[in-house]
Amino acid sequence: MLDHYVTLGIAPNSSPEEVKSAYRRLAREAHPDIRGSAEAFYKIKRAFDVLGCAESRAQYDSERRRWMKSIGAVLCAGCGHANRLTHRPAAGFVARCWHCKTHLELTCSEVLLAQRQSLMHETTRVVEEIGVGLADLAADAVRSGIGRLRQRLGLGLSKKIKQ
Repeated sequence: MLDHYVTLGIAPNSSPEEVKSAYRRLAREAHPDIRGSAEAFYKIKRAFDVLGCAESRAQYDSERRRWMKSIGAVLCAGCGHANRLTHRPAAGFVARCWHCKTHLELTCSEVLLAQRQSLMHETTRVVEEIGVGLADLAADAVRSGIGRLRQRLGLGLSKKIKQ
């Protein structure tokens, strides 16, 4: 999910005036007529279109919270970045934001839940990415193994296995 807050360089609790100010500053810098790129300008404009309207911002915030929960990310109150906790904490572990190093106020159970959700998301992504290929390789290995077994038993390769 594209993080519009990061695009504009503002925190999720920024006021509408701060959103507008950040947009104007970045739009001036990224405008294609002033040595900027059209791609960067469009990204900034899209972020402002979403965050500049109270209704679309509320909907975006709701979707963002749902997305972060689904991937096991925790929101940093300081900078607004999503933080994924991917390893089991040691004793005395203090979760910190990867971006601004702010202490994330989390209980041990919240850390474990976020880590579990993060690992489930990553596992699902890997299975979707390589699962079909692995299934095909496994099927080929089984066919090959059955062929070698038939050969050892003297059944020949020409006979088909009844399904």
